[in-house]
Order: sequence, then C-alpha cells, then structure tokens
Amino acid sequence: MVGNDEVRSAAYDAAREFVLNGDEQFSLNRTHIDSRYFVEVERMKAEYGLMFNLIYVRSDAAGRVVGHFTLYNMIAWQFTLAETGGTPNAKIALISNPLAPGKWSDRAADDFDVSFDWLNSPDYSDGFVRPKARLDAVLEHYFELNTPKEHARIIDECFKQVGIEPGAAVPPDKVRALSNLISSKLTHHVFGLPLEEKLSSEETARMLSKK
Repeated sequence: MVGNDEVRSAAYDAAREFVLNGDEQFSLNRTHIDSRYFVEVERMKAEYGLMFNLIYVRSDAAGRVVGHFTLYNMIAWQFTLAETGGTPNAKIALISNPLAPGKWSDRAADDFDVSFDWLNSPDYSDGFVRPKARLDAVLEHYFELNTPKEHARIIDECFKQVGIEPGAAVPPDKVRALSNLISSKLTHHVFGLPLEEKLSSEETARMLSKK
C-alpha cells in the first residue's frame, strides 16, 4: 500500500530489526496478546467462516502504525510497527477462510471498519475466558467438519502434549498454552515451515527408552 521506500524508512527500523534478527525488547514492549472480540465479529464469521484469519494494519494522524493479526479467530496479537513517521490515516486489511482457501479479500479494511483506537488498545485481562470460549467453539466446529486426518492428528498431539485427552474440556489454566501450541503447529503445517522443539533431558531419555 505505501511502497518499499516507506517500509525501509527509519520509522520502521525497530520492526525491521525484529523481523530480520529478533529483538527481545521489541517483543516485550511492542507486541501484545489481544483476546477481545471484533465489534463486527458475527458478520466476519458469517462471510469468512468461524475460523477466519485477519491481518489489519492502520495508522493515526501522527503516523503511528499498528498491526493486528487474528489467527483462526482464536487469539490475536497486536504489533506497534512504527511509533511515528508512517503514512497518516491509512488502513489496509486481509481476511481469509482457511477452510475454504478461495474465500478471501484484500479489501477487508473497506468491508470492516475497525477503528485505530480499538486496534491500539489490546487487552487480555479477562483471564483468557474469551479465548477459551472461542477455542472450544473452534474445536467443536473443527471436528464436526471431519477435517483432514493430519490436522486432526496435530490437534490430538497438542492436547496430549499439555496433558489433556483429545476432545476433552480445556481447563482454564491450560487454555493459553494449548491455543499457542495449536496455533504454532497448524501454522507451521499449513505453510510448510520446519518446526523445532527443545526437549528436556527427561523427554529425551523417555524417547530413547522406547527404541
């Protein structure tokens, strides 16, 4: 939307450094989990499915640019891409239905007008009550649709990894760990990305004992 010259400008130095080399301070100070519902979430679900993905980027009059990424309508992350200096009062968004890949739109910012103030105010102080409700609904829908065996296997594996029987109710204290694990593994699988996991010495010994 704004071109390479702006993205390469000093306003995006911190975001670019984070993408290219990693930056713990950027992660701590400029990325936030968001568990809120969109005002128009019901219309989003009606048009792009219960498990829609949405990327929304918007700036204010001072050129502060924030990005908001919703994964499978379960959990979202907000990123401050530029504190100031971006194109002012701009917006762009992409929404898609992962269960029907042909159903997507890069004009989502016109179809769903999410205000800058809303995007700029992430919140997950609800004790993950909202993500738990969304996760339960998504999992129920997921199994009802008889999704591919590989995806079902991945979800079963995630349940077992956090100590829950597949399909069982998710305890509130495990919602965050389970949703993050499922999101990570499904994202890596969908995009064909390698997934690395660190094993403890106990896990390694247990695996070797099965040989």
